[in-house]
Amino acid sequence: MTVLALVALFASFADAKWIGEDLPAGIKAVAEKNCPVMRRTFVAAKPVRSARLTVTGLGFFEVEINGRKIGDQVLTPAACDFAHRCYYYEWDATSAVREGTNEVRITLAPGYSDDFFQYGWRRVAEYPKRAKLSLSLTHADGTEDDVNTDGSWEYSAKSPISSASIYGGERYDAGFDGWRWQPVKVLDDFDRQEIVNRVPDLWREPKGPPELRRYDGAPVRAYDFRRPKGVTKLRDGVFVVDAGINRAGALRIRAKGRRGDVIALFYAEDRDPKSGDIDQRTNRTKEPIRDVFTLAGTGEWESYAPRFTYHGFRFVRVEGYPGELTTDDVESFAIGADVATTGAFECSDPFLNQFHAAAVTSMRSNFMSYPTDCPMRDERTPCQLDSQVYEETAMMNFDMNAFYRKWLDDIDLGGIGGKMCADWMGDGIVLPWRHYFFYADKAVLEKNYPFAKAKMERLLALYPSGVITDGFGDWCVPNDGAKGYLSAFGFVEEVNTALFAYAAECLAKSAAELGKTDDAARWREAFGRIRDAYNAKFFADGAYEGGRQTPTALAFAFGLVRPENRASAYRAMVGRIRGADRGKFTVGIWGLRTLGETLADGGDGELMLSMMKGPEYPSFGYMFDNFDATSLWEQWHPYGEMNTHNHAMMAGGEHWLYTRILGIRLLAPGGRKVEVRPVAPASIAWARGHVTVPAGRISVDWRRENGRLVVNATAADGIELEVVK
Repeated sequence: MTVLALVALFASFADAKWIGEDLPAGIKAVAEKNCPVMRRTFVAAKPVRSARLTVTGLGFFEVEINGRKIGDQVLTPAACDFAHRCYYYEWDATSAVREGTNEVRITLAPGYSDDFFQYGWRRVAEYPKRAKLSLSLTHADGTEDDVNTDGSWEYSAKSPISSASIYGGERYDAGFDGWRWQPVKVLDDFDRQEIVNRVPDLWREPKGPPELRRYDGAPVRAYDFRRPKGVTKLRDGVFVVDAGINRAGALRIRAKGRRGDVIALFYAEDRDPKSGDIDQRTNRTKEPIRDVFTLAGTGEWESYAPRFTYHGFRFVRVEGYPGELTTDDVESFAIGADVATTGAFECSDPFLNQFHAAAVTSMRSNFMSYPTDCPMRDERTPCQLDSQVYEETAMMNFDMNAFYRKWLDDIDLGGIGGKMCADWMGDGIVLPWRHYFFYADKAVLEKNYPFAKAKMERLLALYPSGVITDGFGDWCVPNDGAKGYLSAFGFVEEVNTALFAYAAECLAKSAAELGKTDDAARWREAFGRIRDAYNAKFFADGAYEGGRQTPTALAFAFGLVRPENRASAYRAMVGRIRGADRGKFTVGIWGLRTLGETLADGGDGELMLSMMKGPEYPSFGYMFDNFDATSLWEQWHPYGEMNTHNHAMMAGGEHWLYTRILGIRLLAPGGRKVEVRPVAPASIAWARGHVTVPAGRISVDWRRENGRLVVNATAADGIELEVVK
């Protein structure tokens, strides 16, 4: 499309009006979980050469032309700070438009509304659901027409989807015939999200309507449709489906029945081993999470899958099914950001392959249009803490370029708040550097530098001693799950101070790369002061906190250990692991992220592998062998006040599989210079895998022969590769 054509396309979209429900006075739209439909017929008087659709909406929306859905994305628009920004989408609609009479319909759903968690982005209660659309037609003779949203459209507040909730599920009646069409309302006001959880002094009050921006993040799609592992009958009409994998998505079901037959799908991560029924404890909601499908009774197969919600689940209880449910009648599918798989890991140890698969599943389950904390319970929130732990791991596995660009745009608005500390707020400082180091996009680094700098200034002002005393710390250290979420906090000062130093180092590198030499010197000096504060507070008698795993691993990972203390600090940690810790983890998410590389570098990768395998609590072997886990948990303990069985945080612990077992270490931005130096546990006979950087693929394949490693490493042209044996 030419530049002039793009300008004309957006001009038409600018002329379109926001339209929505004409609500009675006193009705709060957000309290209504209905999914209204807006429609208009139009006539294409001449053959259509091309049709381009530009559309946005609040909350979720889908567009159909002549009964055909346009675009293959779901849960649109992408979540963000709706007070500041709303994303629009452009799709080719040529194949759906015909010469003659056509109908375009927009279905709206609540989306991220009142029941969305307080730490996420909400549409505020007083404003109705709305859409803005332009359909630009180019005829065969070169003439053009536009179909825009305006007061000529009509809507029905009732539709086949009578209710949709991001948490509670969806209700769909295939035989619905209760359309009540009336004129739409042209809306001059704009949604405002509730002002909760803002970053002190950093969040910017919106001025005027939200910015309309073309969505260029990773598209969210439904994918990987697969038949379930099995179906178990509990009693007549009631079955439990085992999808075989715990992930974010939903179930598609088909049935034959009478008009009005109601099938309810109840989602859960777990199953009660005694009764065989589902166990919804980790959903943490008062009402059971379910989708409801009412049959039209056509006498033929009818099928249903939800359109405006998703679930975190492995098991589904199906109630009210007419007949005998089989694996041929259901399939599960994933929903998430469509990020290409660009990395791979495989080795001779089946356990590590299982851990890698679970880590990949957990990450993909929490890539929506932003990184969520979990897909099942009443949160699914944008969380810098969770994301920061595993971003480097994610970039090893997937093409995260567009995804993290969009996430940085979210962070840059200052609307992802909470505790002003390095674990909860530091991602806006470290991710710009991480993104640049992996993808070599200096424009992203430059764009995000001012906000990263402002955050660091704020942290330095709040914690002049260099020691941060607030935060989550090593979130989800081992605990019995009985004392509530407060028992999951660990090493708060140690983690936040170490991350404070790491953030200063990342910002110094960012400033240097951008030619800001004075800033770079200032941040390097800040790093030195924080490093000194860490050592003064936590190092004594040759050890960090008596050799505890988290403080020691963090100190090594972030360059906080003075050279003369390295041997004693490492020796104290390993001694404690083998002694007082009885060879078990005492770490949460940050200790896990840094411990594998620290132990591997010290020659004790086998110890890390032993701790991971368990098989006793706390370990991944405990998860896999005792609970058939296919994804990684939030807590080491299976149950408690706050726990899910599909969090991505612990995927940060996979990083050492790439950097140590495979030995792939990027030494320059964009992977232009790479060192391959495997330091694998002795029990691993072979390993192979690859990582993809902008210049191409880096592949490693090694095996043990006669007690030594034989390494075969290759890299694309333009990558300087050194193999260290």
